[in-house]
Amino acid sequence: MSEIFEEKILYHYEHPSNRGVIEGAQIKHRDLNTLCGDQVTIYASLDGDVISDIKFQGVGCAISMASTSMLTEKVKGMNIKDVLELGQKDVLDMLGIESLTPMRVKCAMLGLRTLQKGIIEYTAKSGAQSPPANGSYS
Repeated sequence: MSEIFEEKILYHYEHPSNRGVIEGAQIKHRDLNTLCGDQVTIYASLDGDVISDIKFQGVGCAISMASTSMLTEKVKGMNIKDVLELGQKDVLDMLGIESLTPMRVKCAMLGLRTLQKGIIEYTAKSGAQSPPANGSYS
C-alpha cells in the first residue's frame, strides 16, 4: 500500500465524514465483524430511490472506519439499486488498495455490507422492487 493511500485511510479514520445519526432515516442497519468486533450502524435518508443523506456510527479499526467514511461520501446521491451493485473491487479501489488479507477484507467491506443489508430490509418492508444485484452484501 502506498504512503499516500495510508495517509488517506488514516485521515478518514481520524476525521470521518458523515459521522452521526439521522433521526427518522428510512434505512437504519447495524452489523458487526464477528472476527474482530468492529461494528457499524448506517443511517440513510432517501429521496425516491436516491440516497439524499447518509451517516454512520461505529467503532473499529482504521480500515473499517475509513472505508465506511469514504463509502458515505461515494454513495450520497446514488440510486439504491446502484449501491447494491457495488462490491469488493469498488471498496478496495476507493481505499486505494489492490489486495488485503481475508480478515482485512471483512473490515473493509463492513460499511458496504451494512448499507446493502439495510437497503434490502428497506425494500422488503416498503414493497419496492430492488432485488440483490451481485450478492456482495452477504
